[in-house]
Amino acid sequence: MNVFPYRIFPILLLFIFMGCTATSQSITKITYNSGGGEMGGYINAQLTKDSIIVGITKPYIKQIVIRDKIHRELWDSLTKPVTMKDFREIKSGKSVIHIDGIDVTLKIETEQETYSFINGNIDDIKNKTVSHFMKILEDNLRKIYINERYE
Repeated sequence: MNVFPYRIFPILLLFIFMGCTATSQSITKITYNSGGGEMGGYINAQLTKDSIIVGITKPYIKQIVIRDKIHRELWDSLTKPVTMKDFREIKSGKSVIHIDGIDVTLKIETEQETYSFINGNIDDIKNKTVSHFMKILEDNLRKIYINERYE
C-alpha cells in the first residue's frame, strides 16, 4: 500500500488553509479625507462596521460633525468586494492642494495591516473594484451631507 498520498494530504490541507487566511483580511476601518479646492473645504470620514463619523469644514461656517450608525448594506458593499491586494495596487499621486486642487487621502485598516494613499491613480478598468469602492463611498458621503442639509 502506498502511504505517500496519506502523508501529503494533511500538508496540502495546511497550505490551502494558510493561503486562504493570509488573503482574506477583513477591513476594520476606512478613513477618507478630502481637502482643498478653491474654497478650501475639508471632509474627514471614519467608517467602521458599527458607525460612521463625518466631519465637514467649509469656509465661513463652523465645523459640522455627523455621527451615525452605519447601515450594514453600506459596510458590506464597501468591504466585501475588495481586498487589501486591490488597494496595494493603487499608488499615490502628487499633491495638488497648492494649486487650488483637491487632495483625497484614503486609509484602509485590517487587524494585520494598514494601507493608505493620497490622490491615488485609480484606473477604472484595471482597478475596477477600488474604483467602484470609491464611487460608493463618495456617493454615500454626499448623501449624508445632503441629508443633513449642509450643502
